[in-house]
Amino acid sequence: MLGAVLLLSADFIVAKRLAWTPGGFTFLFGRMLQDGIVKKYLDQHCPDLVLQLCAYKDQLPNNTDMWFWGSNLFDKLGRFAGLGKEMEKIALDSVI
Repeated sequence: MLGAVLLLSADFIVAKRLAWTPGGFTFLFGRMLQDGIVKKYLDQHCPDLVLQLCAYKDQLPNNTDMWFWGSNLFDKLGRFAGLGKEMEKIALDSVI
């Protein structure tokens, strides 16, 4: 409980907003990518014109670090700003 309070407090002090860690869903997405959950999700939901990753589902790496920090595809699709909402949607839909 104290950890959660400290996290929210630190975010408020730094970012002037009371919110859970920004980007938290993207790192959850990264873990799901590494575990193969994202691939399964895309296999079940593609083709979907709303999901940019459908066109690249067979090109996704199975390594989180490679995806976020070494992938030309991630760069091409706009990195966190370009894929943030999509990664959040996939992460949430995968656990529901």
